[in-house]
Amino acid sequence: QKGTVGRKEIIELTDGVPKPSYPYTFCTIITANYLPYALNLLSSIRGYDREVHFNIFVSDCSRKEFKEAPPDDATFFHYPEGVTAEGIGASIMHKYRETDRDAYRWSSKPVFINHLIREKGYSKVVYVDCDIFFFDAFQFLFDALDTHRVLLTPHWRTPHPHSDQEEYRLLFNHGLYNAGFIAASDKATEAMDW
Repeated sequence: QKGTVGRKEIIELTDGVPKPSYPYTFCTIITANYLPYALNLLSSIRGYDREVHFNIFVSDCSRKEFKEAPPDDATFFHYPEGVTAEGIGASIMHKYRETDRDAYRWSSKPVFINHLIREKGYSKVVYVDCDIFFFDAFQFLFDALDTHRVLLTPHWRTPHPHSDQEEYRLLFNHGLYNAGFIAASDKATEAMDW
């Protein structure tokens, strides 16, 4: 069953989840003052694909407070009342939104990815921080999700304590993986919940 919402075409699945007209998406999480960074990221994406969807979670505004319009028909804004209103997202919002906005954004990444998969019907989601810029084609990322449920980027620090002790210690302070890039297929929702 086909239909349109505004100018955006959707196809209704049998389970009631609207399937987007494009099967995969990029996404990012920002505060409203970082919108120029997100639009710069978007321009780098559009240089290689004019149709891929781009979803932006504006974490510090409600739909009523945020007055910007999406720059094109394949860009969508999301707000706390839709993304972190229930479940683990609500727990994260109540714990961090007013006291530690950075922790709220960081903790919301897997919640937003699952929201896009479960509620919006995307089969592949690539999250990137808004300070990323693509200088080459990125289709290989979505292709890799055909055979992998989750893609992560390691911090490029030494795993050998004797070669550079300070860099080795940073692995334990900053983590093994860089959360500025996370990709997930629709088979990774349990991993994102974890």
